[in-house]
Amino acid sequence: MSTAFKMSPLTTGSVVQKREESGRLQAKIAQYERQMEENKHFTVVMGEPCTIQVELDPGQYVLHCLICNTKCHFPCEHGDTSDAKRNCPVMYNGYCCVCPETCHWAKHYSSRYCMETGTKKVTRTREDMKKAYFGALQEKLTAEESLNRLQKEVENTH
Repeated sequence: MSTAFKMSPLTTGSVVQKREESGRLQAKIAQYERQMEENKHFTVVMGEPCTIQVELDPGQYVLHCLICNTKCHFPCEHGDTSDAKRNCPVMYNGYCCVCPETCHWAKHYSSRYCMETGTKKVTRTREDMKKAYFGALQEKLTAEESLNRLQKEVENTH
């Protein structure tokens, strides 16, 4: 009577193939992790220039030129009447000494607020990096699922 050698459903050749496949999947997972690391900062908070309206103290005005878009006199105690603008210290013979174009006093206005340049924080997204990050994440998850399935197959055959 001969003793028959019972072979496992997984032959030596298929074990080698499974190990090779496992190594390929682990290399792919590492590659996807590198891609995710390279693209993880797809959003960035940065300062962006903006215009801020600032209310002035009572009795204070700022004199603007409508032609040059220039702040000609600040703080100015003269209001927005024609006499007040004509008598503003920056006016000489009815023309502004501050304006690049030396504009007439009638082309000016006084306001109770001042426009200043400031910065506001905004979040920007680099869509190309975001797409690469989430693409690599999806591929990594798929490869991890395949690797887990392959490892279970090998465990179940022993």
